[in-house]
Amino acid sequence: MTTELTAKEKIRLGLLKLTSNNTTATARAIKLIKDDQLEHELFCQLWSAQMDNGDTVTKVDSVYQRVQETKKTLFNDEAAE
Repeated sequence: MTTELTAKEKIRLGLLKLTSNNTTATARAIKLIKDDQLEHELFCQLWSAQMDNGDTVTKVDSVYQRVQETKKTLFNDEAAE
């Protein structure tokens, strides 16, 4: 019997893949994103655009900060006006 992955599981597996199986970085991303679909989508898009030679956990924090800035700029009621 096969079961479908939940949205939460898909987000977490996607983050694991994105961080090249770095479980510390993945755990950090999960803690920040809190299984929010919009934040996950933004995180994935911004991850590939982030040119960073630092460690993966630092990149997670940097990308998450950009996610929050993007949400504030584009995904609030004032942005629609």
